[in-house]
Amino acid sequence: MAEKSASNTLAAIEVSKKTTLARFIFALGIRNVGEATAKDLARHFGGLDALMAAGEGALQQCRMWGRWCAEASPSFLPSRITAR
Repeated sequence: MAEKSASNTLAAIEVSKKTTLARFIFALGIRNVGEATAKDLARHFGGLDALMAAGEGALQQCRMWGRWCAEASPSFLPSRITAR
């Protein structure tokens, strides 16, 4: 019984190590970025490298991101991502 429980726990830990880009963006705790905005950013950029390389103009083109976030985030996003 204990071996099965330990095995299940280890399997659950391995599964939790894999996440989507949207969940990763949301987990960064960026102000005003909820789950919907994180999903939109993930869809729009398609990958972490593209998101980190995005400038203010590219962020403004993202549907839910908005100008007010785009102006504040180009320096914030890469530093926040690399800090994690």
